[in-house]
Amino acid sequence: MNSENVVRLMDIFVIGPTNILFAMTVLHNPILFVPVFLTGVLTIWYNYVNFNRFYKHKDPKTFALLPQWIQTLFWDPVNGKTQLLRIVNLLIMYPLLTFALTQSQSQSQPFGNTNLFVYITWLMALFVGTGFFYNLYYFITISMHSDTSEPDQTFVCQYSLDNV
Repeated sequence: MNSENVVRLMDIFVIGPTNILFAMTVLHNPILFVPVFLTGVLTIWYNYVNFNRFYKHKDPKTFALLPQWIQTLFWDPVNGKTQLLRIVNLLIMYPLLTFALTQSQSQSQPFGNTNLFVYITWLMALFVGTGFFYNLYYFITISMHSDTSEPDQTFVCQYSLDNV
């Protein structure tokens, strides 16, 4: 199993559930609860689809239900994740999760259990930091990659509106 699939399994079994647990136990702000909870659910689903496609060589039917233009914007047959999705992660998702972390520090501890609050918050901070730098690293290295044997991995979405 290659390193990308190990990262996908971590996203499925550790990072996604941690986002959900963080939203359910630490966040008391309903405005932040929904996006953080959805981030966890979508992290699990997206990486499950990519794990099945790249490791098991199966095409889950749930992804096929999405319109073709969404599949093209957010899934790449070579790397799994498109540069557009990395930009969304770097400019929207990670700042949102960082803001949620800063807001959780000022909230009261859930269920009176300070240790649970601290562990989940630190684990979430670790995942946000490593995820940000992981996506930034691959965004930069794929943008600089000039091998013409693979499809172009730059900012521009290679999708034509003629396919809609």
